[in-house]
Amino acid sequence: MGKTSDARRKNEPPGPKIGINRNAAGHAIAPITVEMPDGTSIRRRYGSVTFVEVIEKIGIERVRDLRIESRNVPLVGTIEYSDICQTQSGFYYIVTASTTRKKIEILREIADRLGIDMEPRFDESPWY
Repeated sequence: MGKTSDARRKNEPPGPKIGINRNAAGHAIAPITVEMPDGTSIRRRYGSVTFVEVIEKIGIERVRDLRIESRNVPLVGTIEYSDICQTQSGFYYIVTASTTRKKIEILREIADRLGIDMEPRFDESPWY
């Protein structure tokens, strides 16, 4: 590991990091909570899982028709790229290789363009 990662870890309090997920680079990953128009709230341990579940609830074809790109490829498409992290949902692949902040931005764009009243946000509360 590089010096930056080591220095960051030295400044953290000892003990288990309850509710804090970390990616392979050691960066903290905050879960996403999305309040849906029907009153349900979607929150999973990992932001990528929440992201995919929200897209599925909205309708994967509806999101695909928006032609949003992520990492220079379609956010929702039928091609699996070996160099980009994607999650398969039925016949489609959803790009999940983005920061939590970017996932929230994409979900807000989807909501705005489809006229859906949903509110995605960072969720800093512990995951138990």
